[in-house]
Amino acid sequence: MALSALWFVSPYIAYTISRDIKTKKAVPSDEDIQDIRLIARKTWRYFEDFVSLKDNYLPPDNFQEGLPHGLAHRTSPTNIGLYLVSALSAYDLGYISTCDLIETLHKTFDSMDKLDRWRGHFYNWYDTVTMQPLRPLYVSTVDSGNLIAYLMVLNEGLKECMDKPLINVSIPSGLIDTIKLLNREMGSEKLDYKILEKFLNEKVIDTDEWLSAINEMMNMLERLKEHEKSCPYFAKVYDLFHSFKKEMENTMPWIEYTDTIPDEVQKQLKENPDVSDAVSGILSRFKASISLNGLSREYTEAFKSLNSIISSLSKEEKEMALWLKNLKSKLIVSYLYVNRTMSTIREIIKRSDMIIKDTEFKPLFDDRRQLFSIGYNAEDEQLTRSYYDLLASESRQTSFIAIAKGDVDQKHWFRMDRSMTSFGSARGLVSWSGTMFEYLMPLLIMKNYENTLLDATYRFALKSQIEYGRMRNVPWGVSESGYNSFDINLNYQYRAFGVPRLGLK
Repeated sequence: MALSALWFVSPYIAYTISRDIKTKKAVPSDEDIQDIRLIARKTWRYFEDFVSLKDNYLPPDNFQEGLPHGLAHRTSPTNIGLYLVSALSAYDLGYISTCDLIETLHKTFDSMDKLDRWRGHFYNWYDTVTMQPLRPLYVSTVDSGNLIAYLMVLNEGLKECMDKPLINVSIPSGLIDTIKLLNREMGSEKLDYKILEKFLNEKVIDTDEWLSAINEMMNMLERLKEHEKSCPYFAKVYDLFHSFKKEMENTMPWIEYTDTIPDEVQKQLKENPDVSDAVSGILSRFKASISLNGLSREYTEAFKSLNSIISSLSKEEKEMALWLKNLKSKLIVSYLYVNRTMSTIREIIKRSDMIIKDTEFKPLFDDRRQLFSIGYNAEDEQLTRSYYDLLASESRQTSFIAIAKGDVDQKHWFRMDRSMTSFGSARGLVSWSGTMFEYLMPLLIMKNYENTLLDATYRFALKSQIEYGRMRNVPWGVSESGYNSFDINLNYQYRAFGVPRLGLK
């Protein structure tokens, strides 16, 4: 009887245990999203202000406020990689135009090409002013893995960039974020951005309306110029508007040209409705903002149509013929600019691919242990005899990339220690220092799979950090950081801060 009952309910049991486990997910409020966006905008300002010609467009390591040294003119592979994907993220959030993104990336890659390397690997530290590696010459396994991983992300983002509309909803969103920070600085006086809000819900942004909005906002900003010196974000807002307008002038010069059609040309267009309709048809194809790839295709078709129209005009329609020839000339200049920009994007991707290909992880790997050394001392010409042997480490990103490249065998993944630890009632993988970045830094770009050991560990680490912060009345989410202690040169000291029970150290 018992077996019969079990057989009877077995389909329900099979159905129940086969269902996906549904995890309750937190949905951020609009206010939360706005706070995060403003933090992102302020974070991008670091790179915006400090990645400059003086440092050869390489990101300085840190900036110390109120201390004599200020900017630390050194950089690492991780710093460079994070800067590259930060620039890509800033573009996605509307904090930098397409063409400015490509220009700044190109300059950074020019500098990267000049840096000394070992078997494809960048050294751990470089002077950003002289571009010379800092001694001792050392290759950090985890830093190299970080850079290669970020380059892979950059490549995919740049490929998407060529097919993304030049004017999209991220641009008014990014402008509004920057204006909000300016308004905080100005106090009682505010720059009204309502004219930008109407574009936030539009799937396709009309190019004429967008240019008109930019011009109106720039006029409004001009009336607040007394705040220029006292408010750093004034220049940020101005530069953004100027950059987006310049991009439109370079890629879509016909917008302003067709706004002021000479009277005689307008008269001749009215007298020749077929030509008028044909010209309107050409321009209407550019009405909605399109991508770099789209513009290149549309301009090619427009040249054919304009040639046909011009050849059909009579001698009496010479004013219209001249106007159309000038329009064609502007489109040619734009066509060349668009294709030059795409050529630069493809060049950056190619250079990035070469760095990825040339960076060999096998020399940093101990075949006997099936583990990565923490690095290679190029001056002693030997691997450091310490190894990354924990799965709960930021180095698992390097392991993942090295396996994906085929540099090491996938059995290495299963040689990393999976020892568990507990904090209260929660359990997860143990790390070396109990820092947040050991657990979560790889998640910046690596996919998480729910209901796995790593997924449970991420939740465990987060919960433990929050609980530890509450117990000790300190901020949670701690990692390696500068702290309030100085060396003889008045530089902040730096060390790992973690939750003791999460780390072996």
